[in-house]
Amino acid sequence: MRADMEKAADSERTLKLLEVFAVNSVATPRGGSGLYLRCSRANHSCRPNGFFRVSKDGHLALVARRAISAGEEVTISYLPESELLQPLARRQRSLTRFGFQCRCERCCADDLRSFRCTCQALVEYRDGGWQCDCGLRYSEEEIQQVEDWV
Repeated sequence: MRADMEKAADSERTLKLLEVFAVNSVATPRGGSGLYLRCSRANHSCRPNGFFRVSKDGHLALVARRAISAGEEVTISYLPESELLQPLARRQRSLTRFGFQCRCERCCADDLRSFRCTCQALVEYRDGGWQCDCGLRYSEEEIQQVEDWV
């Protein structure tokens, strides 16, 4: 009986470790994944200012997408780029596997539309205008043309 209880406790601990690994791991170039002491602790945003770059030898770097102000939290997206273009409800559903509901600036914004820039990054409405992290700004007329086309 005691051995069965110990096996159950071991199984429970193993399951918990696997859950932690699944939520916090980062994909590697060789198709595996790993936990990185600092980078695995990066928080999510649907408007991330950073991203991971993994070298072929497995070294992980957190790279800025744009200039980051002093005191601003460095964030990444837990979702692939393609999912960041999805509507709020779909992004929130995708994030449930990570055990939280996103409350980032983008998810709480009034205008939740987003588009791809010519550089393939997201164009979003922020700071009073449509802009991309690459620096390009878009007029309301240009955005309306995209919406009419879609």
